[in-house]
Amino acid sequence: MAHNVDFFRDEIRNGFYIPTAIKQSWASALDVLSEIDRICKKHDINYFADWGTFLGAVRHGGIIPWDDDIDIAMLRDDYDKFRAVADSELPEGYAIHDYERQENYRLFLTRIVGSTHICFDPDYLNSHYNFPWIASVDIFVKDYLYKDSSEEKTRCDEIMLILAVADGIMDGTLRDDAISEKLQYLEKKYDIGLPLASTKRELFIALYRLAEKQMARCPKEGSDRIGQIFPWGLKGNPGEPASRYESFVQIPFESTTIPVPSYYNAALSARYSNYNNISKNWDGHAYPAFDMQKKLFEADHNIKLPTFTFDSAMTTRPAADKSSSLKSLAHECLCELNTLYESSVTALSDGDTKELERLLNSMQQLAADLGTMTENVKGEDSPRAKAIVKWLEELCEVIFKCFQSAAESAQASNILAPIKDHLSALHDVLDNNLFNVKEILFLPVGPVEWRGFEQTYNQFINDRQYDVTVIPLPLLTKNCTGQITSTQEEIAAATRIFEYPSMLKLTSWADYDLSLHCPDAIYIQNTYDGENPCITIPPYYYASNLTNFTDNLIYIPIGKTSEFTAKDIPDQMSLGFYITKPGAVYADEILVQSENIKAQYVNALARWAGNATLTYWDRKIHVKENLYAPANNRLTEAPIQKELLFCVSLYEYTEHKDDFSNALTSRLTIMSKNKDTLHTFVCLYPDYSIDDPDIPGEYQEFHALTAELSDNAGIDVISFPEKDLEGFSKRFAAYYGSSSPLVPVFSAEGKPVMVADYNIRL
Repeated sequence: MAHNVDFFRDEIRNGFYIPTAIKQSWASALDVLSEIDRICKKHDINYFADWGTFLGAVRHGGIIPWDDDIDIAMLRDDYDKFRAVADSELPEGYAIHDYERQENYRLFLTRIVGSTHICFDPDYLNSHYNFPWIASVDIFVKDYLYKDSSEEKTRCDEIMLILAVADGIMDGTLRDDAISEKLQYLEKKYDIGLPLASTKRELFIALYRLAEKQMARCPKEGSDRIGQIFPWGLKGNPGEPASRYESFVQIPFESTTIPVPSYYNAALSARYSNYNNISKNWDGHAYPAFDMQKKLFEADHNIKLPTFTFDSAMTTRPAADKSSSLKSLAHECLCELNTLYESSVTALSDGDTKELERLLNSMQQLAADLGTMTENVKGEDSPRAKAIVKWLEELCEVIFKCFQSAAESAQASNILAPIKDHLSALHDVLDNNLFNVKEILFLPVGPVEWRGFEQTYNQFINDRQYDVTVIPLPLLTKNCTGQITSTQEEIAAATRIFEYPSMLKLTSWADYDLSLHCPDAIYIQNTYDGENPCITIPPYYYASNLTNFTDNLIYIPIGKTSEFTAKDIPDQMSLGFYITKPGAVYADEILVQSENIKAQYVNALARWAGNATLTYWDRKIHVKENLYAPANNRLTEAPIQKELLFCVSLYEYTEHKDDFSNALTSRLTIMSKNKDTLHTFVCLYPDYSIDDPDIPGEYQEFHALTAELSDNAGIDVISFPEKDLEGFSKRFAAYYGSSSPLVPVFSAEGKPVMVADYNIRL
């Protein structure tokens, strides 16, 4: 599966910061899922999202932001079909992990891994997003459960006995005579032969196969529920209605889609009650999963992999060299013009006409050069550049006229006075349009990330004291050695110029000369410099280089996060991927949203750099009130007032098919009657093209019926956003309707959210 550069950008979802390193893990796991999907389609095998992947697909439209693994499930028959073909169908380098193939593997699930070992081979890295770690997808098995609970308990007790014998053999906790006795009992009970003379490992595998056979023994015809017997059924879990897993629908999942049960809302509601409530309590696997691989690899090889490390020299830096800036050069030109003027007065007094001509020509050339340089740096259309150039052109005319007058009447001692007056006025013009003007540079890394700058930008844009420049930086791909691999066409596309606010004046990153501008302040969002594992910005704009041209480099994170604490382990782990990087470290100032987030940053940086630096970070990080408050200015699209988004999800149709039309009509009627006070828009989720031949007929029916009923009620249907859910949600005052990935987005923004219940008649 190909993932474009945008997939790997840092982003914030539901208040959680997802760094590139996690996106690498996601991309690698999605590639494994893609191969599983290919095999399943080829052999007519059903699979569906399960556990956190199921919840993430429905609630977030992808992987749960603070998760990094993928779980799917299959019914037993589909699982057996998959296992029968997987070895021959999986690509070279892939492998199957299960209890038969892996030592100390005591799980009844299959793990498909994209590689058999951690690999730092350049060819491998360059084709796997520079991700050396093992990515995998877990396949869980659902079996049919007996209708009779006592019969189900009997089966589970038998399975637990088999597993106890198998584990006792491997652990050495069973004596030989006990092993022989129990094996004879199992042989007699199940009318099988066990390899008594075999190794412990062979006996273990044979017993686990026997246990798995018992899990599969209940026929579909004798059951109305399914469940994952190991470990949940063995613990008394009653499973779920089998009817929920008779059909499946595709819903968006990151850059692809994934099948889920058609009754996905009912299934998730039964598992998690109100599954739209977000909790980041982490008691699953280690996060991120690859971090444990990294630690084990370093321990096994007695090495420390390269990483960005702290140096005490980073706490001090020399002042920027501004000697080549327009301001410095203009100041030198002004001084030289005054010097040339004084020399011209002397030459006039001495009657040296040739010297006077040379000096006045030099003044004209210097003024013209300053004008050209000003236009080149500020732009020909810049009002400030126009004001300066206009005065310089007038100075050249005055010089010419004075020279003509001097040639006609060399005895007039005050003949050069107009030049002096014009130089004095030029000084004022330069003060007002250059010397006393502060230049502010913003370096956003994307149109979505730009919103993190808007409040700060608004402080400067309407103040005559400031010149503000915005340079969108492209995200570039790089290989494992750090070489940029993006083509010129890809670089142009990655800048995404046309996705920024239309009235925002932008400057090309390729045309900007830092040495000529030397901005008074530079605001950055990218912290990585060369430390991002697979993407970069043009190295010219690395923080380490920017400090050479400004005395005030300011880092603002790309957006607002939740107010996490030390107890939020995923947030703390994520923090280490983006705050202990060059941008934040080299910045003269870091702006954050709250005192709490400042404390988290300070503590993380001090853990990384040493406790002796605690005070340094505390002084450097500042809280800015309303740092990410919604912008309200001419450069932001005007928010729609009193507008409600009504989302209708496919599950409403599948779970309430008999009453769907009446239930939807009643709700649309109420909204139509209140058009004067509340303008409602309908969107469908998922939002697929009904012309797509792969879309099932059930979805086409749902789409057509919803569109028809909305049209009858006079309510517009709009498209569900393909990306940037946060940006889309800002258009609306509130959300009503089905569960969808927009629910947690509206909730995170503090906007009213009401999830509809189609069981309630209106």
